[in-house]
Amino acid sequence: MSADKFEKWFSEQLLPNIEPGSVIVMDNASYHSRQKERAPTTTWRKKDIQDWLDERGLQYDDDLRKPELVQLVKSLHLPKKYVIDELAAEKGHQILRLPPYHCDLNPIELIWSQLKGLMRQRNQGGRLEALEKLLVQCTEDITPQLWESCCRHVTDLENDYWRKDGLLDDLDPVVVNIGSDSEDSDDDDDDDDDDDDDQTE
Repeated sequence: MSADKFEKWFSEQLLPNIEPGSVIVMDNASYHSRQKERAPTTTWRKKDIQDWLDERGLQYDDDLRKPELVQLVKSLHLPKKYVIDELAAEKGHQILRLPPYHCDLNPIELIWSQLKGLMRQRNQGGRLEALEKLLVQCTEDITPQLWESCCRHVTDLENDYWRKDGLLDDLDPVVVNIGSDSEDSDDDDDDDDDDDDDQTE
């Protein structure tokens, strides 16, 4: 899937067919996350970074080297603006982006799993025409009650993550001093005793 194809489907198929003011849950797949405007990185030429800063009226010292210019851009902490988010906002919808690596917080993953399971159970021949009909039938078996159950499961999971996150906040830090250990201390004491013996002779 490419960003162009996804954005076309999103604009022409999804947005016109959902309830006004919908919240659309989105993961971080690259084709969901094309930025409207990318900030300069180390792959940019120095002149392009300077032009980018100039276009925004941002001050910088002409003597700065490329890594310093990139660091200056990073220090601005510019929010990322995604094409999909803006397409949704234009139609009065909102995008809710999942944290990276947390597809388990998206109820659609549970629905896809159910749908694929139904397809496996009922697939007889595998011919394309038959599969298309079977897909429609299996999709119709995904009930509002199943959706509600999947959403409730995700809400419970999210609450569990919040609870565990709170537990981590309450933990005292564990500090391990790697500069000394008990054997070193004992050796130091023995050395002191040897010094005393030397002085008495």
